[in-house]
Amino acid sequence: MAKLISSGSINGYFDGRSPGYPLLISILGNSIQIIIIFQILCGIFSSIFWYKILLHFKFNTVLSVLIVLFFSTYIHVLFYEHAVLIETINLFLFTMLTYFVIKYKVLKTAICLAFLVLLKPFYIYLSVLIFAYFVYSNIKWITSIKQYVLV
Repeated sequence: MAKLISSGSINGYFDGRSPGYPLLISILGNSIQIIIIFQILCGIFSSIFWYKILLHFKFNTVLSVLIVLFFSTYIHVLFYEHAVLIETINLFLFTMLTYFVIKYKVLKTAICLAFLVLLKPFYIYLSVLIFAYFVYSNIKWITSIKQYVLV
């Protein structure tokens, strides 16, 4: 599908694959080396975001670094970063989504969720959970809604 997108037409495409990853491959020029470098960078940035997430939950700095290094050196994580697979980018976007949700960055959360849905459509169901989290975590918003509903 990446070759079809690069050619400017998707005529003849009848596969069930979502267009997100082939579109990314097409943007990166259909080059395996560039895709692998991009995935390695995504893996590095995922580790940085997990470090920040752990610090947000009051883990100390040394323990956060050790946890991130431990999970970053799993053999399957290293394998996924060096193969042309969607898992590394999926993990990166999900990590960013988690970070933006706990930091209450609604617009960045929405953009990240949109990219996740483009990669794997079943992530659309996360939008309901994230919306519920934002609604119930902001009591002022609920109070103002109740005032308008009761009037």
